[in-house]
Amino acid sequence: MENIDYYANAFAQDKVSLEEIINFYEIFTKNDDVCEILNRIAFLMMQSAPQPLIVNDCIESLPRFLKKSSAASILKNNDINNAIRKILNLPMNEYKKSFMVMLYVFKASDTWRRENICKNNCNHEWHNIIW
Repeated sequence: MENIDYYANAFAQDKVSLEEIINFYEIFTKNDDVCEILNRIAFLMMQSAPQPLIVNDCIESLPRFLKKSSAASILKNNDINNAIRKILNLPMNEYKKSFMVMLYVFKASDTWRRENICKNNCNHEWHNIIW
């Protein structure tokens, strides 16, 4: 499952497209590992320490079909800890959109961290991936 970390960080750093990471996600959909992958994206998102302003700005910039998703609404209207719990309890037909929303929030938050906290060549291996 560590591959999802690699793909998520590559997406956050614009090294893979949304289409590529969705293709990766869909492999797991076929293997019934979707709950595990959602939990991992939620963990990565939490590790990026998303601030409410970043979350709200990210949600406002999402494509329309994601902006109106349950996950986006939950993130917009709850603190991050409650939002994660609620998103992970959504029905399975919400998983793909939830995955994408959390991925975008992770990207926005991680980008902010790389640009503001880790801007001087940090040693975090996940900020220095080679694709």
